[in-house]
Amino acid sequence: MANEVPQLFDWDQVHNQPGDRWARAELNHSVVEFVAPTEYMVRPPQPAVYVFLIDVSHTAVQSGMVATATRALLENLDRIPDEDDRTKVAIICYDVSLYFFSIPPGESEPTMLVVSDIEDVFLPKPTDLL
Repeated sequence: MANEVPQLFDWDQVHNQPGDRWARAELNHSVVEFVAPTEYMVRPPQPAVYVFLIDVSHTAVQSGMVATATRALLENLDRIPDEDDRTKVAIICYDVSLYFFSIPPGESEPTMLVVSDIEDVFLPKPTDLL
């Protein structure tokens, strides 16, 4: 699959000359991370947050997508980088409502919180969902 890139990306604005699009990381890799040095930070960086959205509609359950997604999530949760023990994970399921899951530290059983009003969505428990 080709990804068409505008001609503007072939121009090196720093040197004011034609550039090499293959030398630009943001055009050749799906993720580019720029780490800011400490002089650019006024506070410590925010913790990494991973939010997983799972379609739990009848069609998704029948097709096996929910089972596959939850199995893959369970198998890979331990692989999420968390060197400083600050990484947060949220799981949200949806069909005609939104289903938030809260697992406070030290507990093994999650609590499911349902938000039925999808026109005016709110976090039912803002401090405990990540």
